[in-house]
Amino acid sequence: QPLLRRTLKLQSGQTGRQIIFRAANGKDLIRAGDGTFRLDQTLQVRIVSDQTGQVVDTESGKQLQVALDTTEPSTTLVLEYFW
Repeated sequence: QPLLRRTLKLQSGQTGRQIIFRAANGKDLIRAGDGTFRLDQTLQVRIVSDQTGQVVDTESGKQLQVALDTTEPSTTLVLEYFW
């Protein structure tokens, strides 16, 4: 099964702000369990790090948004995309 692992490290000079990262966008997005989300029946996105994702309805479809808490000087988000 093809897999892409993406690691993002955010360093901020201002702590206490919340940043929203859009991990996926599509017509159909559902929570499949265990930090995994299924996008348009073809792509799956798994949040490997400690963050949780939220499915948000938008005008262009659905988005998988991940809140990145910057209470620490740096935070790391790890995602796996597989199809």
